[in-house]
Amino acid sequence: MTANNQIIRIEPSILIWARESLGLTLAEVALKLDKDRDTIQQWEYGNAYPTLAQLEQLAYKIYKRPLAVFFLPKAPKETTPKQDFRTLPDNEITNLSPELRLFIRKAKHHQLVLKQINDDKNPVIKPIHKEFIFEIKLNTNKTANKLRDYLGITKRLQQGFSDSDEAYKYYRNIIEQNGVFVFQYPLKEARGFSLMDKEFPVIVINSGDTSNGKIFSLFHELCHILFNIGGVFRDFYSEELKQNPNQIEIFCNQFTSDILLPKNELLDENLVLENRNNFEWTEETLCEIAKTYKVSKEVVLRKLFDLGKTTQEFYIKKRNLWNDKYKEKIEQKKKTGPTYHTTNFSHLGKNFVLQVLTNFHEGKLSSSQVADFLSIKINRITDYEKKVF
Repeated sequence: MTANNQIIRIEPSILIWARESLGLTLAEVALKLDKDRDTIQQWEYGNAYPTLAQLEQLAYKIYKRPLAVFFLPKAPKETTPKQDFRTLPDNEITNLSPELRLFIRKAKHHQLVLKQINDDKNPVIKPIHKEFIFEIKLNTNKTANKLRDYLGITKRLQQGFSDSDEAYKYYRNIIEQNGVFVFQYPLKEARGFSLMDKEFPVIVINSGDTSNGKIFSLFHELCHILFNIGGVFRDFYSEELKQNPNQIEIFCNQFTSDILLPKNELLDENLVLENRNNFEWTEETLCEIAKTYKVSKEVVLRKLFDLGKTTQEFYIKKRNLWNDKYKEKIEQKKKTGPTYHTTNFSHLGKNFVLQVLTNFHEGKLSSSQVADFLSIKINRITDYEKKVF
């Protein structure tokens, strides 16, 4: 018998844990492994065992776990999606895809890295999640104005950004400077999510989104962090939210709208004053206001709708039109892209890379650890050093 065909006796509960942590069914695993469902079930019952080759396939290709994990006496302790996203309905927890669960696992790994290189202490003296603690009874407008002041966001600042891409980079950096690290990954089913931690809360943004979309998701997830509750953000003002109202989601949407587009400033805009007797808005007018504040046209029109300046019918008509164009834009964006290292650096963010490399230069991390933490080869470390030093 060759080594690959050797039967490996492992703790069956670890197989169950590995499968369930990705939300996979027995049938899905069987299909991926080209085995029948009963074979997988017998392994999980402990009535039979996989060969080494089969275990390697399970570990590396299906469950995306180190092979060594399957030789432990019991499954490692990890928080579950239900614990990570306490306000998410059970049906949404169940429907989280394996791909999204892997990105959640990746974000948790980033949290562990941050804890390790910072001795479990946030390097920011007064992290924003300890300075602001949200409650559902708060007034979103007043709360947003306080946070605008705290972060130094003004209309002049917003007008000064050359475009929404520059605005997003600025907001991402200022939030990281206040103790919340922001990562980007190609999320297919969400625009963003956040994971809470008393020292290192993190936000993950969909790297394939538009800059306006990223900005909204960023502040929406920051709101979750300030509620001390992780969240998964799927869409602005979604129909699903109307059918299953979640007070924190509603609050975070309104808060984000208020922080990016304060109602008093919007009402004082000449373009709004000139249109005061008309409930319909031209594309040009909405685009001009959106460019001023570096938000999407939908955020502008939704705010006007909330203020009684347009009808629900007009808002829905425009929203549906923009959503169709948005999907086309995202599909087009997928067809072109930068190199791996440009993308990887953008995903990790300059501040995270800087933290890792600073510890490397101080002799606290080996080159192998740096390569692992940054998902690069050792010979690429100097390229990343040039980007941050």
